[in-house]
Amino acid sequence: MAWTKMKSAIVVGVGALLVAGTTTVVLEKFNARINSVLEQRLPDGSLLILNQVSFGDEHKFIHGSKTNSWGWPGHDELVVEFKLKSNNPEKNQLVNPAFFRQYRCVLRGETGIEYVEELAPDNFKKDSGGYYGYVQTSMFPRDSRWLWFRIEKRDDSKRYDSWQAQAEFKVANPATPANFNWTATPTPATNSVDGKDFVLGEITVKTVPNYTNDIWNHIVTVPTEVWDSGILLTNWDAAYTDVSDASGNQDSNLQKHRSLDPRFVWKLDMNFEPVSDFPPENVFTVPLQMRRNTPMVTNVMDVPVTISWWNGYYVDAEIPTNRTDVAIKYICVTDKQGAASSRFGAGSWSQFGFRQGDFFTQAGGVLSQMTRPVTLTFAIVPNVHTTFYVQPRLVAE
Repeated sequence: MAWTKMKSAIVVGVGALLVAGTTTVVLEKFNARINSVLEQRLPDGSLLILNQVSFGDEHKFIHGSKTNSWGWPGHDELVVEFKLKSNNPEKNQLVNPAFFRQYRCVLRGETGIEYVEELAPDNFKKDSGGYYGYVQTSMFPRDSRWLWFRIEKRDDSKRYDSWQAQAEFKVANPATPANFNWTATPTPATNSVDGKDFVLGEITVKTVPNYTNDIWNHIVTVPTEVWDSGILLTNWDAAYTDVSDASGNQDSNLQKHRSLDPRFVWKLDMNFEPVSDFPPENVFTVPLQMRRNTPMVTNVMDVPVTISWWNGYYVDAEIPTNRTDVAIKYICVTDKQGAASSRFGAGSWSQFGFRQGDFFTQAGGVLSQMTRPVTLTFAIVPNVHTTFYVQPRLVAE
């Protein structure tokens, strides 16, 4: 009988724990909901709703029978969905803004710096049930319990100091900090690789209300030097830098206008290369004789280079990604008259390739669009990878 009573007591106790645990979870969700600010009336009378928040490397937003999904495996990001309710949404400036960057979103936590995110001119789109816009970022105060999103607007295209708050939302932070146990090296820090000394100076982060010519509010300074046998190599620089902080924020390309959290240690995976004044033996010019849909492969410095046309007008060049010790650099193209392209144009590039197009020539200060390039000049240069762990310094505004 005593054992039976004990078993009954244990079962009741477990049941009480389960109920208590469930109640705690429900209360946490309830408190998060009632303390959130999810709807704001805009000055024009329309209603802006913070509709959904997603955190992780996969995101799904369901509107009726339609599902919008995207992701980046292994890269956690915060995505916030806004929904606009308006009697005339097509004429609302969130849906139909001015050509210049008229809106921005400012994200903050309980402590730390503010982060500016872009609300692109074509951000809000019609979908099932309304108009939806998104803010997507991998940089925010991950250790904050709450997150605030302030929508700001300016009406003067020539002034970047005229931001006016339109609405501010508050929501529980779905993320938790990674808390990587990284140890910062005092700066200036020197890493010696392949006979060269790579020096990283003190990283500083300055916050400002706004740039004089853009929407951003950070100025990140990352001084570097490269030395070879006591000689400063002034044509070397950190061409590509993957940066993350100990809270979990990351950016695949270090940006001088968008900072990570300066309260935490930063890890910088830096790739140094010559960025100018290439030695003649590293520079190559090839004729662009390939057909529109047939790539051409040429071998330079024991590196196969694949060159092709993209979309009929852009020149693509690629080298194998397993050659991490080298990089390819675009220099210019020339037309039939031998005129070289100017620095104006469009394109993208990485260590292992580039895509360039919209070529122009420049003579007497006048730009003329190039009809069709006939030669391509590029360089194959050394690439050296090294990693630094440092503590940035937040400087006064």
